[in-house]
Amino acid sequence: MSLLPNLFATRFDGLSNPLPILVQTVDDARKITLRTWAECPEEMESITELDINRHGSVIPGSTFPDAVIDGGLLANHLQGISFRELGSVCLDLDHVCDLHEGSDMARWMFPLQSSGAPALPYNVRALTCDNKVTGTRHLMVSQTNCALVVFVYFADLDFTEASFLVVGHPAHGAVGGLADKAKMIAPEDQVLYSVKSEPRIVLSGPESVAVGGEAEIEVKLTSSGGRTITGIDTDLFLETTGGHLPLTRVPMVAGKGKFRVTAPWNAAGDEFKVKAGFRHVSGLAEHALTVTA
Repeated sequence: MSLLPNLFATRFDGLSNPLPILVQTVDDARKITLRTWAECPEEMESITELDINRHGSVIPGSTFPDAVIDGGLLANHLQGISFRELGSVCLDLDHVCDLHEGSDMARWMFPLQSSGAPALPYNVRALTCDNKVTGTRHLMVSQTNCALVVFVYFADLDFTEASFLVVGHPAHGAVGGLADKAKMIAPEDQVLYSVKSEPRIVLSGPESVAVGGEAEIEVKLTSSGGRTITGIDTDLFLETTGGHLPLTRVPMVAGKGKFRVTAPWNAAGDEFKVKAGFRHVSGLAEHALTVTA
């Protein structure tokens, strides 16, 4: 049974790349490869035997630089069409675990170069943590095509506890394990899946704190439906609009934790909020307190 409810694999074929490319995914528990292919002229001789389910490198490049393959290696409905690899890139959890990007609530995007070849994947949440621009708007502003999005909710979990969005091209769509099992949706429906799948932070505790006193706030991780998520040990990041936080991180053990907030310099009647979030997604939950005499 999954630790996290509401995981999803969705797909729509909406890439606007002018070249009619084919998107391929290769996945296992700790690696995901995005590979793209371009259709070749019919007169080119193609091979019918090749292990096309090999992972690429963590650096964008070609796994099969000189090969022209028959599309039947990729999917039965593509048999008789010749393809050449444009490029591939692999997201390897053993590689990114030590990077600053490898954080909770990561949203790994696989952009495409103008040629249609995959570029280096990146955690868009790390890039937008200050301006809090959504991933969709980030792609629109940067005018970038994105063929795969991997939602890794906690840095300590592997891809068996992740969600996926595969974006194929209208000409040839997408193939591979993730693409084959993904549910076809309308692009505008994706936000519903994304929101429903994301863990929630719930803060609870007293609604007031005395001048010079302190209040203890409890915090827990839940699903969007309110079910407590256990089995997760991580840190949450705290901030406040007033009062004082002795610690700005709270350790979560089995999805639960607690922290103190004090009011050493406040006056009676002051109101402020304490907020909790993740390293790259701040202020996801808040708790209001009023200072009393």
